[in-house]
Amino acid sequence: LAYTDSTYAGRKIQQLIKALEDVEQYHLIENNIQVKQYLHDIRQNMRQMIRVVNVKVQFLQLIAQISDFAYSWQVLKDYLNLMQEQIKLSPANALLLRATFMKLSSIMNSPMVRIIQANSPDLLSVSKYYSGELMRFVKEVLQIIPKSVFETLEDIIVLLATKFKKIPQKIPRAELKDYAQFEERTLMANHVHQICVYTQSILAMETYLVGVIEVNPKEILEDGIRRELIKLIYRFLDKALVFPTADTNEYVQKLNSLSDCLEGFKKALEYIQDFLNIYGLKIWQEEFDKLINVYIDIEANLLLKTRMTIEELEYEDYIPMPKITGETRFVTFLGRLVRVLIDLTDPKRVTYVDYCLTFYDLTTNKETLSMRHISLLRKCVGVAGLSGIDKLLSFLVIGHLRIITKTIRQSCDAPMLQALAEIAEKTKSLNNFVEAIDKLYAKARSLMKTLVANIVPSFVQIGQIIILRQMISLELNNAGRINSSLLYDELSNLNRSILLDVYQQKHTPEKEEAENHMIYEVSRIMTYMGFSEPLKKIYFTPDPIDHLPIILFVFILNTAGSVMLDDRLKMLVRKNKKDENEPSFMFLGLTCFLNQFHESNLKLLFALIGQYIRSLINYNLLTIKDNKVLNDLLGDVFMLSIVLDEMMRLRDVKRRDDYVPIDIVTHLNSLK
Repeated sequence: LAYTDSTYAGRKIQQLIKALEDVEQYHLIENNIQVKQYLHDIRQNMRQMIRVVNVKVQFLQLIAQISDFAYSWQVLKDYLNLMQEQIKLSPANALLLRATFMKLSSIMNSPMVRIIQANSPDLLSVSKYYSGELMRFVKEVLQIIPKSVFETLEDIIVLLATKFKKIPQKIPRAELKDYAQFEERTLMANHVHQICVYTQSILAMETYLVGVIEVNPKEILEDGIRRELIKLIYRFLDKALVFPTADTNEYVQKLNSLSDCLEGFKKALEYIQDFLNIYGLKIWQEEFDKLINVYIDIEANLLLKTRMTIEELEYEDYIPMPKITGETRFVTFLGRLVRVLIDLTDPKRVTYVDYCLTFYDLTTNKETLSMRHISLLRKCVGVAGLSGIDKLLSFLVIGHLRIITKTIRQSCDAPMLQALAEIAEKTKSLNNFVEAIDKLYAKARSLMKTLVANIVPSFVQIGQIIILRQMISLELNNAGRINSSLLYDELSNLNRSILLDVYQQKHTPEKEEAENHMIYEVSRIMTYMGFSEPLKKIYFTPDPIDHLPIILFVFILNTAGSVMLDDRLKMLVRKNKKDENEPSFMFLGLTCFLNQFHESNLKLLFALIGQYIRSLINYNLLTIKDNKVLNDLLGDVFMLSIVLDEMMRLRDVKRRDDYVPIDIVTHLNSLK
């Protein structure tokens, strides 16, 4: 058969149709319904072939001119709502629109004619541009189907989260009818059927071309579902995670409610995934993580000195974006979570008990935040969300560290530098005693009162954030150990292997570059598994500060009088409950700040504390006759010894007798 000889082809097809009708008369075929149906379909197709072969070229040209869609480029958007309404009324209309979408390709004819005639190299790029615009229109029209699916899905979420009873492993026969819930399950079946009707037409479409882009209806459906899914996740999280006040009960109530809602959402998506021909939970995880990561970047951007606009961040257009005005921080639900965590652990009204891993209110002695609250947070925002909150907290730490560094540099005027240089000169032999050492430091203590008052709040806030990060890391670590034990063990071994390799081997520049990339990728995964120590992190690399150990020791001398050791809790607490600075936070922040500089600064600080204690005991204790002055001096020496022990514990440094001999510490403890 040849299309060029239409007369011969038409007669030949008619002969074949007559032969198939004759074949149908055979007894075996006449009694076989399936074969008769095949023969009927073949005859129908052949009749259609006769119609096609009789179409003349001039008629095809005339039809192409009449149905030319080039004029519709400017008015396409006007028909968008009308098309969507027709699909919503009858989803089967999506199949009828297939021909319309294919005809949209004729829009490209006008702009492409001259480009083809000129043999321009821009042919491919222009084709892709117009095809992309047409493809965007096709997706907008068909987006009504995923939108309708998710309108029904919200009803399914309500049923699964609130109406359906949780079925136990064993059900007593008498209660079987109660668990059957016929009305609710009938309603569920109706909702699922409605979703099937919506998606049936688009899943029945075949692949076709719009311009130079291949349109796969199943991919369009999945892409549309992703768009609606991320919008719905955002709506749930943004609506639920609003905290007018820093109240623990409100925090727990909202997170419990959100956790139940999201769990119902995942169940609903899992329930309908087979009807939509998608991997529901996989799409859920990918879109949830995508939303979390985008909002982490937005919040982190707001904490940077040089900010970028939302447009410059270049995210996918279907991700909901928050409104950012002026100097506002914490504009997303993740930012609001960070803010409420900081408010719940406000050092002005809470204290932290390390061995309980819990913050307690100073007035009511009730817990404000503990590990169970962090676990509840993980249930709501997942591992990605919890890791994102940890990242935002690290940016806050960087901000406070920069403030402290800047304040110290600005405060070091000529008189202060002179006093610090004098102390450095007289204490340079750290193993020797210094006579009247308290008077030596007195001038510097007086000059640094304003500096100390300015940097204490930043040290306290750094300590507060470090504790929050430690709790988050512990929760991620425990969750990884329980839920992904194999991955946890593999990462543990990989971590040890990398550390051994770094310590033992010599590296060439090429090898170091490759290993740095690997370490970056591995560390990102390890952060998700809680393999991190926030206190030992290097948050930024400042330039050295002259006499830094002496400055920090004077800071300790000026603040040690406001703290005391609680014998029951075995920790440093504030002497005056009205004092707004929590000692445990302050010294944790001080240790973190020291970790940003060379390790020699830390060793020198410990040596200065030890020298001060030994010199006071050697010269002052034997000469003072006034019991009150002697007791005050013993209290100061004891407190400095406790501060030294606390900082060495935080830094994992073993006690050394050349700082403060153990006999002196034992004697001080017995006197106290």
